[in-house]
Amino acid sequence: MLTVQLIIFTLCALAHVTMQAYVMPPADLNLHIYALPVGQGDATVIQCPSTYGGGLTIIDMGSTSRAEYMSNTDILNFFGTSISKIDYVYLTHGDRDHYNILPLLNIQVSAVKGVYIGCDISDYQTETDKKVYNWLISVNAAGKLTRFPSQGCTSTCNSLVPICGGGNINMRVMGANLDQYDLSTSCANGDSLVVRLEYNLFRLINPGDLEDYGGFTYDSNGYITSASEWGKPGNLRLLLNGWADPTTIFYRLAHHGTWPNGNKPFFLQGIQVRYAYSSSKLPGTPGTFNHPNCELYDQMVKNPSIPIVPITNPGQQQLEYSCGLNGNRYLEDNNVWGIYTTAVCDKKNVFHNYIIKTDTDGNGNNYISPVELAPPSLYCWSKRYMYYNHLYY
Repeated sequence: MLTVQLIIFTLCALAHVTMQAYVMPPADLNLHIYALPVGQGDATVIQCPSTYGGGLTIIDMGSTSRAEYMSNTDILNFFGTSISKIDYVYLTHGDRDHYNILPLLNIQVSAVKGVYIGCDISDYQTETDKKVYNWLISVNAAGKLTRFPSQGCTSTCNSLVPICGGGNINMRVMGANLDQYDLSTSCANGDSLVVRLEYNLFRLINPGDLEDYGGFTYDSNGYITSASEWGKPGNLRLLLNGWADPTTIFYRLAHHGTWPNGNKPFFLQGIQVRYAYSSSKLPGTPGTFNHPNCELYDQMVKNPSIPIVPITNPGQQQLEYSCGLNGNRYLEDNNVWGIYTTAVCDKKNVFHNYIIKTDTDGNGNNYISPVELAPPSLYCWSKRYMYYNHLYY
């Protein structure tokens, strides 16, 4: 059993308080994955075992959109001196909530070993200072940038990177540009880079904001039913069809846990996901998109074809789980499933942040735990009604 670091906190007054710094522990013999609470965005950090140098790989880094989530200072504290160990960067697509924090890390072109992007360099210009765009230009000039065919690819993406330099720990690009981004005016969610972390028996898939293309209708197996493209596979079906063995253990829910264009039942069944987690911008907060969505949670726990596992170890449980539906916020206060989110609004309307931490030795000993950042923050933004237990229906 892997050792889990516990953070003990004291419940403070409900005024805004400074988040207690969480520093990424030094590398040890296991592979570690950290999903950071950055609000409406994604930020995943992979730490290699110490036997392979303890190097870091980033999958997306944005957006920390409000004060309740990890601040820039919190993120720098999290990396600590390990920030110089960032070897690889994967940016799934050109939406700012997947890359706008990246300049904070000040990753030197001379130090990074490789950068992989969905869409193209020109799609990373939404920030007015264009720091990420200019950085990608420099990375490309240094011969360290990898892009993928604009017409899309799955098994032909031909990208397998030994991100730890050994130990059979690899990052594989499973799909890229599946919307064939020239179909829309710019890089779309469906063009997201889909990556799979592989370490012996361990698999983790991060699909960015992958969704089926919004211009068509689909059947329950992911094939297009719109007359103009009848019978063609949608993005999710295309990804499954491209891989003989898409089976995973851990899955970062696409597009922050949206429903129904992403995370469709046939896809979750096809990858045989055991544990799932997502970032969260709490439903009911200004500018929210109801991420993660309650209907998706309901599908995962009620559909027998999706093998989400029940959690019996209290150290691995996130009993309180917040989600959104039809503009309202819901709370499940008896979540005993392997489903996690980076933010929760509890019964007292108090906001909680979690780093979702996964540890593995690659040989079947896996441990996922929600590490709460202390102390809790202020009241949740919305004073809408809360619905307790069983979410809805």
